[in-house]
Amino acid sequence: GNANALRRRQIESGNNYQTFTGNGYLGAYQFASSTWAAGVAAVGGSVSDFSSAHQDQVANWYANSRYGGWQNVPTNGGW
Repeated sequence: GNANALRRRQIESGNNYQTFTGNGYLGAYQFASSTWAAGVAAVGGSVSDFSSAHQDQVANWYANSRYGGWQNVPTNGGW
């Protein structure tokens, strides 16, 4: 696993892939719905698939596309 990915999940959701609080943000990484949709379009699958593996795929896409890799993702605060 990736330490920064785990840290990001801990910050966003307490590392809970089932986090859907109704705040408009989705899953372990608390993606905005627009970001989730863009990530799913990039990696494939369905926007209704919130399996941990799919969430990780979208998170990897986001970390790479926005930050150039997990090593550059902030380990505190928002992302």
